[in-house]
Amino acid sequence: MKCLHYKLLISQIILTALAVISVFVISSCTDTLGTDPDVRSTLISDSQHNEDTTHYDSETRFSISSLWNLSELFKDGMMGKSINWGNRINEKMKKFVVDTANSKMIIWIEYYVESTIKDNENVMHKRHDRVISFNLKVDSLILDLSNPNKDYGFLDNVQSSIQIKDLKQNYIAKCEKNEIGFFINIRRNINTGNIEGFFNFDLNPFYHFETFKFQGNFEGIIPQ
Repeated sequence: MKCLHYKLLISQIILTALAVISVFVISSCTDTLGTDPDVRSTLISDSQHNEDTTHYDSETRFSISSLWNLSELFKDGMMGKSINWGNRINEKMKKFVVDTANSKMIIWIEYYVESTIKDNENVMHKRHDRVISFNLKVDSLILDLSNPNKDYGFLDNVQSSIQIKDLKQNYIAKCEKNEIGFFINIRRNINTGNIEGFFNFDLNPFYHFETFKFQGNFEGIIPQ
């Protein structure tokens, strides 16, 4: 009887051990691609919880109208003069989008404009060169509302360029923002709620250009 009792006890120990091993093996296994076409394991990393600034709630994103004022500054002997483009422009692309999701202010801008002032007009008399076009693209920029004087010109999601025409040699040079001094400030006016911006291209390093600055300001009108 003792022998039978020991045999039963040993059998119970073996069965218990096998059960524990089976549970451990099952809990430590993860499905791999190709094992079962209907089952896939997805590991969720912390990076998937990071904020995505490119896709916000469409209910809080809206297009707004905008006003632009552009001018170029040039040397005239020892003097500096300026020409304001005014309404002598052809706005090829003009898009201004705002998103106010999550108590933030995110903006998208696509603006491409060409001057319609002719090379032979009196205002261009004795000019050596001139700016003929301006391009600005802002992609999902989150405004720093606590720092209204911030410069966003160095950011990768802010791209800008101008085209300068040499009137004497009759060629056109394209200047990207990373090739010349570029500054842009964008802020929200706390009184009107509108988006206001100012930008400046510093062409002084290009001594062969008579034009030494191209600058402008703009305003995105937020509906009240």
